[in-house]
Amino acid sequence: MRYVFNNEVSNYLEIYLHKLREEIRRIWLAKLSTIHIGYDNKYHGETVEIDIILNNIIYEHLDKSELKVTIISEDDSESQSVNIKDEVYLLIDPIDGTHNLLMGYPAYTTSIAVYKNDRYIMGWVYDIPRDIIYKASLGEGSYIQSIYTSKRIYTSPSFQLNDLRVSFHRAKNNQYTEVQNKIINEANKVRISSCSSLDICLIASGVLHAFLDLSFMGHERCVDIAAAKLILEESGGYIMTRDGNSYNILSPTDSLFFEKKAIIAVSSKSTGDTILELLRI
Repeated sequence: MRYVFNNEVSNYLEIYLHKLREEIRRIWLAKLSTIHIGYDNKYHGETVEIDIILNNIIYEHLDKSELKVTIISEDDSESQSVNIKDEVYLLIDPIDGTHNLLMGYPAYTTSIAVYKNDRYIMGWVYDIPRDIIYKASLGEGSYIQSIYTSKRIYTSPSFQLNDLRVSFHRAKNNQYTEVQNKIINEANKVRISSCSSLDICLIASGVLHAFLDLSFMGHERCVDIAAAKLILEESGGYIMTRDGNSYNILSPTDSLFFEKKAIIAVSSKSTGDTILELLRI
């Protein structure tokens, strides 16, 4: 395995989180890969047992590390310090796409964003079913990593709607239904995963061009996409709100688990301009 980051914190976590990936993979093989058998379709967004299991695995793994961090996790009632020092924070979503996992749809991730000195310096997103890591370090680019290799990734620009490969969080009888229908009818390809961190990483790696949240009030939380946001930015893309303004994530606190916003993630300015024009219909 070739590790790529030079930043001291990013380099350490790049190596250490690859070992975390091994532990998550063992749980996936032992339990998660067949957890959907007998699923009763009663999930409504609450924290479930597997969220807690993965959350505990992450804590236990990081507690053994030499790096001193404070962990803020979606599946904990309050933040916990793990050998706190140097104001390094990890914002963690143990599973983005819990419903997908429970029903056996292979689109869910573990997501970790690293914050230090008033900015996010590293993003790490583990695509659990495919055993693929997306990662970025501030100023050092974005990479896709398998168990054998790491490769630099870049976004793919697109200029017209009929060129776009798009994913979205669907509109439900609101003012964006017309936009949704136009995308379905005219875009090159439409893929819906219901896992925003994964969709954003797919934009970062050139697979998709855009992700739109077309829900009425906004569906995406900062904890869901903080790591993926840095990965996208380091590969050439960006995230904005539906009015075209920059989407910024504040310092990691428990409030990031609750506030929801409607976002648009795009591969380039040309793609962003196409989407904003589309939203004006």
